[in-house]
Amino acid sequence: MFAARLQSKTGDAIFLISSYFRRLRYLGASILLILLLLPCLVAAQDPYYRTIDESDGLPSNSVYGLFQDSKGFIWVTTDDGLARYDGHTFKSFASSQQSSRAGTNIFEDPMGRIWYENFDGRLYFVTGDTLAALLQDSVTGFARSGCIGDCLYVPVGEQVSMYDLNTLLKIGQLDLRGSKVSGTNCKGEHSYWVSGQTDQMQIDAAGKVMHFPRTTDRLQFGMGTMFDYQDKIFLIDYFVPEKGIGQWTHAGYRQFAPLLSKGSIQQHAFASGRLWVCFTQGMEVIDVASASHVEARTYFPDKSISAVLVDHEGNHWLGTTNEGLMLIPDFSSHFIPAADVGFKRIVCNGEDLVIGTHDGKLLRFERGTGQFHLLHHYENRHAIDFLMMDEGRILDGNPTGHLRDMRGHESLGTKNLAIKDAVRVSDHYMAVSSSGSSGLVRAPVGTSSSMDVWDSIALAHQQPLNPDYFDPFVGRGRAVAHLPGSEVVYFATSNGLMRSTPHEFHEVTYQGGAFYGAKLQAGVHKVYALSTLGDFFVIDNQGTITPIVDLPVGPPYTQMKLLGDNLYLLGRKQLLQLDIAGKRPVLRNMISGLQPGRINDFCLHGDQLALATDDGLILLNPDVKMLAGEPILRITGLHIAGKSHSPDAIVEVGYLENEIEIDYAILNFSTGGDFPLYYRINGGTWSKINPDARQLLLAQLAPGNYDIEFCLGAAGSKVAGAVHVYIRKPFWAQWWFYGLLGLLLATVAALILQQRNKVVQRKHSLNMEKLALENSLRLSTLTAIRSQMNPHFFFNALNTIQAFIFSDDKKKAINYLGKFSKLTRMVLEMSEKEYVSLAEEILAITLYLELEKSRFGDDFQFQIELGVGLSPNAVSLPSMIIQPFVENAVKHGLLHRPGSKELQVTFGAVGNMLLIEVHDNGIGRKRSEELKGIRQGWHQPFSVNANKKRIDILNEGLNRIGVEYVDRQDANGEACGTTVKITLPLDLKATTSV
Repeated sequence: MFAARLQSKTGDAIFLISSYFRRLRYLGASILLILLLLPCLVAAQDPYYRTIDESDGLPSNSVYGLFQDSKGFIWVTTDDGLARYDGHTFKSFASSQQSSRAGTNIFEDPMGRIWYENFDGRLYFVTGDTLAALLQDSVTGFARSGCIGDCLYVPVGEQVSMYDLNTLLKIGQLDLRGSKVSGTNCKGEHSYWVSGQTDQMQIDAAGKVMHFPRTTDRLQFGMGTMFDYQDKIFLIDYFVPEKGIGQWTHAGYRQFAPLLSKGSIQQHAFASGRLWVCFTQGMEVIDVASASHVEARTYFPDKSISAVLVDHEGNHWLGTTNEGLMLIPDFSSHFIPAADVGFKRIVCNGEDLVIGTHDGKLLRFERGTGQFHLLHHYENRHAIDFLMMDEGRILDGNPTGHLRDMRGHESLGTKNLAIKDAVRVSDHYMAVSSSGSSGLVRAPVGTSSSMDVWDSIALAHQQPLNPDYFDPFVGRGRAVAHLPGSEVVYFATSNGLMRSTPHEFHEVTYQGGAFYGAKLQAGVHKVYALSTLGDFFVIDNQGTITPIVDLPVGPPYTQMKLLGDNLYLLGRKQLLQLDIAGKRPVLRNMISGLQPGRINDFCLHGDQLALATDDGLILLNPDVKMLAGEPILRITGLHIAGKSHSPDAIVEVGYLENEIEIDYAILNFSTGGDFPLYYRINGGTWSKINPDARQLLLAQLAPGNYDIEFCLGAAGSKVAGAVHVYIRKPFWAQWWFYGLLGLLLATVAALILQQRNKVVQRKHSLNMEKLALENSLRLSTLTAIRSQMNPHFFFNALNTIQAFIFSDDKKKAINYLGKFSKLTRMVLEMSEKEYVSLAEEILAITLYLELEKSRFGDDFQFQIELGVGLSPNAVSLPSMIIQPFVENAVKHGLLHRPGSKELQVTFGAVGNMLLIEVHDNGIGRKRSEELKGIRQGWHQPFSVNANKKRIDILNEGLNRIGVEYVDRQDANGEACGTTVKITLPLDLKATTSV
């Protein structure tokens, strides 16, 4: 029982304790939520700024000095020394001569050199791309130096040393009458002021010193930094800021303006008619004309401000001791930080703003009180991807797609859709794009029950599980736009761009393919689109898609909204305000200086533009042009083959120095130099340079002149800078080298030609002598052959006469002897000639054959035929060239043939050749060879062999004499004679070299 009772009491106690902790948990959650929202209860008044720190290339987050030179570069001193900033890249300058690197007091001398002073009191200056040290005497600590005209003033102890800025040599020293420099001083435009222990001194450009002793009643302003502004002299005591700002008059010092902060002063600056005083806890701004604070407050009280600068563009730069640089494009803007997570979406609801966060909160921002109120917090903690105001109702893009009445703060139900975009298309429907599909959603219409033009298409695609949703377009939806005053709706989906009316829908293509849109906004007669790649397009009434590429800042764009009469495009660091009244969008304003990747959404909030960012809420005036000036191109270096040259001069280099590197900067600090840059060579085509590059490399250039021009913005716009380089031709490509080379070659050629002519002449003489010898030898050979051939013929003829005498046939013998004597005389005459006419050759052959016929009797018949058109007296040929073939046919072909013996000799012209054919019906060459073998011992075919040698000799003179033997056969294959074909050129005598 006791145990049971104890167990019961124990259970009650445990229950009470658990209930207590449960209540405590709810209370803690409520307190935690209040604490999270507490920073947002009152909107801070600090301007919006963009941070530039070590992650952006700043050498160190501890900044001590800021300065802008005459070319527009920003110079920064940090713990790591001196650096130059062009809006894109930091370039550090260091030297082995530095005693320490941290410092401040940056200034520019008349020669354009940049100086700074380290905290040891030593001065350094930038010349070219290097940091050099001033040759100084021993230093006693940090005291600001300065230059007036061509003189540099360096305070040391109780003296001020003077240096000539042209030679950088010490030229004098000013005695301060024992008044030791207090360590604070400042230069003016016309004089150099020094604050000492007993008095203040003014040093003019001529080196004259004026002392202003202090009196006892004015010692409250005795220690401090003096400066001049608009011919007025001021003093600030850095160590006792309660004294405020003093102004010097002839009567002494008086208080000019008080200072609110009690912290230590780190630096001050004059800019835009204002005095900026930097404290360890914030910054105060005083209007010099009214001698009062611009606002009776301290800006950025949580920042340790160490330096301030207002640049040529109107940007405000603040240096901090531990957070890098703060760039403020518009000092009239306001920034309200987010309590915990960043803001994702924003819409305007009258005087209030409704904001969706990354973790599913819906907040209402009251403009009047500057307070945030929590409207709803989704348990799923999904980001609010979409917000839409619709006649006092708000539709959000949480996966449940909640619709609420902002007037009564009551829920109107959920749409069960992860809505990405939506737009009202009629009284009953909204067109929506969701993560799963795109279509129509039934919108609340009160008691109205009238028919709607979209009813038919809606009912045809109604969802059974979600009766308020109608999805004709399958695919992931991204954006939707409705052309006002029409029934045309565009849906951007993962399957392309769809155009829908209440009666039909179809795909809109671009360049023959699908168009993938990410954002859509509907104008009066056009639809503006951002592609998934961030490119900007316009879609007209006919559905034609046209890209817009002539804006000063190019894609990618991440957000687009039509607010009032302006279309806003969000780039990487700029928000473009476009006037869309004309045919093409025109830039009206450019809001720059935005933190890259931080802006998620924006809307108009009265006369201000409200931007939802990951860090909080930005409020600024959209009509204030935050881009104060045009971008400036500065060519910072020219390097050719590893050697540095001045980019301002025409540089001439050797032919091997053909690799050019051009370093440049695009000065526009609000945008970070994010402008399209183009270059061209010698007036050629403009080529775009990588926007992230700051160097142009041209390699393997041919010799010649190179005018390299640059332009900012659109290709072909005004030339922003140029470099001129001349690469000399190699010495072997110079005109004088060609002249010398030509003269040398001509001389050598003349010598070679002269020597060659001598050799040719000598060779020609030898050849002529050789040819003469060869001709003499050839003639001797031919004469010897003829002399050997003629006796052979005579021997045969005498045998025939002898036979007639033996047979006692005197008549035949006398007749034969007459013909023989005539032939003998003719042969003797022809033997003396190299060439004879064809008529003479025919006559000799005829006489010979008639003599042979006398031997053979009637069994021997011969015939000589002359071709048509062939003139025997006009044709010449070697003497007795035919006779050996005729004789051979008689003696070896016909002699051994029984019965009838026939011989035919024909002469004809074939082209430019003379064709001679000798036909016999003898026993053939084969049988003749057999018989010759039998008679080999007692008879040699001398005439044929001699004639062959003669033809070979004649052919050495290119006479082209050809001989062809044709063995004829009868139907039984038996030899029936031989034909010899002899070809000679008709102009044989003209072509012979003999």
